[in-house]
Amino acid sequence: MLTFHFRINDSFLSYPNHPLTVPRSEVDYAAVELERINQGTLTVIFPYGERREAHLYGGEAGFGDYYQIRFHGADRSLPSYLQLNADLIVILIRFRESNYVIIELL
Repeated sequence: MLTFHFRINDSFLSYPNHPLTVPRSEVDYAAVELERINQGTLTVIFPYGERREAHLYGGEAGFGDYYQIRFHGADRSLPSYLQLNADLIVILIRFRESNYVIIELL
């Protein structure tokens, strides 16, 4: 299980895939691979039980490697109670060969 803090920003709210960058400062990227969270679909579970599908995108930028949770699937809508600058705790977990992202408001 891996956890990190995320403050909702404009790109999360407005981009169609709602990118949520996994901060290298809080998450050991080697653990992402070791726990195999970077493999397959992620089921995203919001505070009131809404579910969406996403994947963990791995890329490289000028500052180095990074991971982003990116939503995909037919329904990419976000719950209306997620507002700009709200603080979230994000939990990445693999259970019985399935990957989950649990999002809670702080």
